[in-house]
Amino acid sequence: MIWLSERARSKYCTPQEEIVKAVEMVHENKRCVPPNIAQRLFETIAREELSQRELEVLTLVAMGLTNKEIALRLFISDKTARNHVASCLVKLSANDRTEAATTAIRRGLIRVAE
Repeated sequence: MIWLSERARSKYCTPQEEIVKAVEMVHENKRCVPPNIAQRLFETIAREELSQRELEVLTLVAMGLTNKEIALRLFISDKTARNHVASCLVKLSANDRTEAATTAIRRGLIRVAE
């Protein structure tokens, strides 16, 4: 038998009440989704879809390009590039360009070549 410390038990073990509740829910043909999974699902469902152009812009942001460089690369105005970046920030609930890029990479929305 393996004995866990109180700290390890609280970190890795599900309280008995939660297990009983989950079994009862499944028995009633209901879904039981752990809170951490529910949060990730909510983040995925709640966000608006990024357009193909926004994904292109976000990839260039992740590569470190400025709005002006993005505009030149995509043959759009600086203002349009800025608007696309701003839209990405809103849709990804990001505070800045770096957070938007890392969030997009983490969610598998964009890939940046190494």
